[in-house]
Amino acid sequence: MDFSIELFKKDKDRYIAFSPRLNLYAEGNTLNKAVKRLQEIINFYLSSANELGVSPEELCFPHQRIEVSSQGQQLFLEGKNLH
Repeated sequence: MDFSIELFKKDKDRYIAFSPRLNLYAEGNTLNKAVKRLQEIINFYLSSANELGVSPEELCFPHQRIEVSSQGQQLFLEGKNLH
């Protein structure tokens, strides 16, 4: 299952990576660190849900289209509606 993320610059040395479908976020002092931390959080979240017998689809907020922005650049990624 793929998850799109939103990227934000919080201040000079702080970045935020956010997964709207899972409502999870992570911070880092570089964009790459924020994304890597979010990937680790998502993996842990999904593994824990799996151990509890909860499917990824049950964890997700339904989205058709997710906007990903970074420093004034905007990309649009199509999401899958899982509900």
